[in-house]
Amino acid sequence: MRARRLDALTAGDLQMRAAIGSSVDQLGPSTRQLSRRLALVEDPTFVAGLAAALVGAPRWRAEDMLDELADLDLVQPAAGNRYALRGLLRLYAEAELAAHEPPAAREAARAAADRWRVPMSSSPGRPGAGVRRRSRRFPSPGRPARPGLLRGTRRAAARG
Repeated sequence: MRARRLDALTAGDLQMRAAIGSSVDQLGPSTRQLSRRLALVEDPTFVAGLAAALVGAPRWRAEDMLDELADLDLVQPAAGNRYALRGLLRLYAEAELAAHEPPAAREAARAAADRWRVPMSSSPGRPGAGVRRRSRRFPSPGRPARPGLLRGTRRAAARG
């Protein structure tokens, strides 16, 4: 039923499947593979690291591929250096994944994505849970020299 939605929708004289396909036909083989495998991402948005895991590419290469997909409107940029695959584009990717990749390849890509997610998971309630962060060597902010000074100043100003 979901896959039929692509065949039923038209834009002018052009079927949506053909319209999306004409953009996908402009992609190189590895970017085309990524466009299909993004259908395996169940979250509403994803980062380049996850995309890299899906195709076994370095992160910088996945970023380039995602930029190419975004230029063709096959993925949408989202907040926080994230991307989204929505609506009919997701349906198209799902259909292409089923048509062009054997179950073993789909499972291998899914397993690689799961392995990528494991180190980035963190305990619930912790800031940034589920977000992979690069190690940065920034000093942690120290405590203010006189923590009560600011509060005391505000109280005095409110009374005065």
